[in-house]
Amino acid sequence: MRELEGRNITVGEYIEKVYPELLKEIPEAAKKRLYSSKIVWPSGNPIAKKTQSTKETQVQPQQVQLILLIHNSAVESLSWPNIKQSSWSYEIWPPISKINLPFMAVESYLWYRETPDSPIHFKSFTAKSCFNCYEVNAEKTYTASEGGYWDVTGHHWGDYPPDYNPPDYDVRTDSGWHYFGP
Repeated sequence: MRELEGRNITVGEYIEKVYPELLKEIPEAAKKRLYSSKIVWPSGNPIAKKTQSTKETQVQPQQVQLILLIHNSAVESLSWPNIKQSSWSYEIWPPISKINLPFMAVESYLWYRETPDSPIHFKSFTAKSCFNCYEVNAEKTYTASEGGYWDVTGHHWGDYPPDYNPPDYDVRTDSGWHYFGP
């Protein structure tokens, strides 16, 4: 990552080098936007950029061009009968100087079904939120009493900085069904 710092490249080119697996998940329309957006590298203070005038030094706010968040949910068996549920959101762009978001929250729901075709049952819930942060993670370990298929769904929401478009996000994630048992 450090060898790319300061180079005249696009956000798409940066992600291609640093997070290539992420590009597989990004819709084509969003990829076009990433490949057409040049990186604005922070210089010194990431919050403000100094400009010289003939009379004095003025401090101007640095415009945030792109904030890229990853949202995910996962279910895993630590060792039977312990099932770990987790849902998280974290900022991957900008890569060097993270931008704290005013508010982030995530809810994580654990679901169970005995067979792929049987009814779905709610088993566990956990949530986390934070202010002025760039990542949030809600996780919990559930002790199962029976084997079967397990799934975690996440609800992620929060606010972007003032004047950012869009002003907020609201995303759902799903780990998919996984079999765990004795």
